[in-house]
Parts: sequence; structure tokens; C-alpha cells
Amino acid sequence: MAAAGKHDRRRRLASGRLAPPEDAPRAALHLIGLGVAIAVAYANSFAGVFLFDDQFHINSSLASTVIGPACLRSGRGVVQCTLALDYRRGGLLPVPYHVTNLGIHVAVAVLLYALVRRALELPRVAMTPRSASRIALVTAVLWAVHPLTTESVTYIVQRSESLVTLFYLATLYAALREGRAWMCVAIACCFLGMCTKPVMATAPLAAFLVEATLVSGSVCGALRRRMPLWTGLAATWGWLLVLLDNGRQLVSTGAGGTGFASAEAGITPARYLLTQAGVILSYLRLAIAPYGLSLDHRRLAAHGVAAIVPMIVVASMVLYGVWALVKKRVDGLLVTLFFLVLAPTSSLMPIVDLEVEHRMYLPLAVVVLACVLLARRLTRGLDPRLGSACAVAIGVVLAMLTHARNEDYRSPVRMYAHDVQVNEENERAHVNLANALSDEGDPTRAIEHYRRALRINPAFSGASGYLAALYLQRGERDRARETLEVALAYDARSADLQFARAAVALLDGDRVMERARLERVVVLAPEFAAAHADLGDLDLLEGRRDQAVREYELALRLDPNDTTARAGLQRCNDRAP
Repeated sequence: MAAAGKHDRRRRLASGRLAPPEDAPRAALHLIGLGVAIAVAYANSFAGVFLFDDQFHINSSLASTVIGPACLRSGRGVVQCTLALDYRRGGLLPVPYHVTNLGIHVAVAVLLYALVRRALELPRVAMTPRSASRIALVTAVLWAVHPLTTESVTYIVQRSESLVTLFYLATLYAALREGRAWMCVAIACCFLGMCTKPVMATAPLAAFLVEATLVSGSVCGALRRRMPLWTGLAATWGWLLVLLDNGRQLVSTGAGGTGFASAEAGITPARYLLTQAGVILSYLRLAIAPYGLSLDHRRLAAHGVAAIVPMIVVASMVLYGVWALVKKRVDGLLVTLFFLVLAPTSSLMPIVDLEVEHRMYLPLAVVVLACVLLARRLTRGLDPRLGSACAVAIGVVLAMLTHARNEDYRSPVRMYAHDVQVNEENERAHVNLANALSDEGDPTRAIEHYRRALRINPAFSGASGYLAALYLQRGERDRARETLEVALAYDARSADLQFARAAVALLDGDRVMERARLERVVVLAPEFAAAHADLGDLDLLEGRRDQAVREYELALRLDPNDTTARAGLQRCNDRAP
């Protein structure tokens, strides 16, 4: 009878109908320890500056962002709403944004602790509350202080990854609880996640797999037991499709904040899938040995025989995960969840940046949990204090690495110099570093890195354009002209390069060349407002006032803030008969 009562109590605990009061003090101590560990690892993150896409997403336009239910009508609207709140608190000071990012990270870590603990106490795993809470604590701490999470915490706009993870874990946790209220919480969190980032699309499947593996024991059992929950979660896919169909979900070009596209744009789905096999192995290497972190890994598309080996390894992992999942094994569930979470970004849908670290923010939690469970199995029978000491040592090392990584976020020069150090053949990293050096008043070193980028990739139009602009600032018109002519030989269809060449022709006093280049620009890019404004200047200078007015008005329709067009239109009005 006593054993039956204990089993019944554990069953009710797992279903969420009973909260053991004797575990509350232990859980409180665990959460305090978790918070302290995160605070130590990320204490220096508040000194981070705006980097990469921060410059495009965090600006004065946030003042007009509507905060409220309206944000749910646009892709990543929840993220935009949080950025707007931070802007109203601190304007363009980075600290309020970092505070919010760290707060989200702490909340995710707490949810991870709660989710892992509850899952391990389920009858099909049947760990004791003490063992489950210890494993949950170690998992949450090691994940939270892991340097691979820094890109989603210290890089401000990547809060989209941490925020969607918050809703993802909240959905899974609420789905494990019983009752109508928890079902509503799960559906609401899933809906908010869909309005945060499209990778939330796998959350309903993940919740179903957890239920079928750890609770019901079968697909049919899960369907019979929780059909209203699965219906509600699946319904959130409809809203995600609406957002995507409306074209409001913007996908980053992966330009690294420099305004140029990757050379891998236009990659086919098959080649992207082949490349992602190597990327996934790289992610796993960074999870186990987190050295060589970079904001811009600049991975090229895979090809040849060398790409087959990673594909075979990853395919074997996937097949093992499916087999173990069918056998209702916990390791099968973990492997399946890892690939499921990565599926939107690491399968068949090509994304310009082939490898970025923030995509591992949630999958890293699965890897850490798997490693902790494996270590527990391998050390069974040994002194528990040995395992605790090892966990503490690993946590300290990871926290130190995270603290060191956060130092790179203190300045653009430091961050981009680190990217160059990680990969000397990364032309984009050289251009990013050159831009930062130019902004900090070091044009000599900036020119050196622009040239190094062009030695790596002579057809890199972005590097040529920036280098020519810097030459013009230094009064070296001949070098600017030569740089642009070489670049145009590689890419004559670049509107930016044609526009820059027109600027050199203007300084040379060559109106014929300037007009030819500007007319070429508006053919290549009819929405190029500055080119229309400059054409208006030429028309006005040559006495074609009516044509100039048309060009100025078109430029202002394309860009109401174009000062050249506005001033030119005023001159036309002053000369009106």
C-alpha cells in the first residue's frame, strides 16, 4: 500500500496536480544559484555596443512603434515591441537593451530548469525529485553560462532567438501540465512565439513528441488524451502562414551590417542541405569545445566529395534518433528534438548566411542535457561528490569563456578583429573591420583591410565601393577611379558601383560620363532615389528645368528625406517664371 501511494503521488506530481512542499526550499536555492551563475558570467555584457544589424533595427524609428496587440500583426512584432520599450526607457543607450536581453536569458534558464525537472520526474523516466532537480540545475547552469549563448544575449537584436526560445520552452512546459488553464497557456505562448520568429513553427511538433514519448507512450495515446491541445497548437500555424504570406516576415540578408549580400545568395535547396550537414557538425563542435566563436563564420557552400562525409554522419544521427524514438527511448527524443529545432534553418530552406551561432541557442540546451545524462550514466557507482566537482569545474571554465567573449562586444574594432583572427580568409570580416577602423579615424589600416578583402575576392563589390569612397575622402581621386573601374569589370550591374563612378565623374567635371553612369543606375535600380536627385541636378545645370523637377519629385517620392532633391526642387521653384 505504501508503495502504491508513493507511485500515485509521483504520478500526480508529474501531471502537475501536486507540488511537494519539501522540494520548495531546494528549488529556491537552485534558482538563486542559477541566477548568481548567470550574473557572474554576464556581468560585463552591459558594456557591449551596437553591432551589425543593431544599427539597422535600433534607431529613432522605434519611437513611432505601436506597443500593444498591433505588434502581433507583423513578423517578429513581439521583438520590435520589446525594442520600442527599451528605446522609450533609454533612447539609443545600449544598457537598457542589454538589461532586457539578460532578463530574457535568465527567464529562459529558469524555464529550462523547470522543464527538465518536470520531464525527468515523469513516470516513464521516473527519477527521484532530488536527482531530477540536480540534473535540471546542472543542465540549466551549464547551458546559461555557455559562451555559445552570447550571440543571443550580448548581440542585442538577436534577442529574437532568446525571446522565441522563452515562448518555445513555455509551450513545452505548459503542455506537460494538466488542466484547461495550462492548455490555454501553452496555446497562448505558442501563438506569441509565432509572432516572434518563424523557428517557433516546430514547437507544436516538439510538444507532441514529448507527450507521446514521456507521458502517453504512443502517438495514438497522445492524440486521444490531448486532442484539444494539439488542435489549438496547430491552429497557431495558421497565423504564422498569414504573417509569411503578407510578406511582413523579413529574413536577414546576412550582410553583416555592411550593406552587401553574400556570395552564396541563390544557393539551391539541395546544396544548402548538403552544406548544413557540415554546419551542424560545426555547431556540435562549438557546443563541446567553444573556441573560435565568431559573428561571421563566412562558411561557403559545400561541394565535392568532402561534403559527403558530413552528410553521412548527420544522416546516421538522424536515423538513430528516429529508431530510438520509435523505441520510446529518451536519447531518441533528445536527438529528434535537436534536429527538429534546427530544421527551419538547417535543412532545405536556403538562408544567405549558412552558419550563425545564435541558431544553436535552444538546440544547445538539448546537447547539454544529453551530455549531463550521459555523464550521470558513466559515473554511476562513483562518489557523487566527484560528479559535483566536475560539474562545478566545467561551469567555472564556461563562465570564464563567456566573460572573455563578452569583452569582444565592447567595440566594433575589437569584435571584427576577432572575426578576422578566427578566419583570415573571411573577406566580409576584413570589410567590417575596415569600416570600424574608418569610423574610428584610422583610414590607413582601413585601406589595408579593404585591400586584403579584395585580394581574397577581387569581385567583392562592397569592398571596392567602400575603398573608393575612402579614397575620395582622402582626395585620392585617381585611386578611387581605378578601384571602381576594376570593380565594374567584375560587376557592371552593381547600381552602387555605377553611382560611385558617377560621383568621381562629377569631381572630374565630366558631365557626359556622370550622366551615362546615373542613367545606368536608374535602369538597374529604378528606386535609387539619390541617382534621380543627381540627375535632377544635371538637368537643372543644363537648363532642363521641367525634367529636373520631375527627377526631384520622383526622388522625394522614393525617399522623402532626400535633402539633395528637396534643395534642388526649391531652386527650381525659385527660378519659376
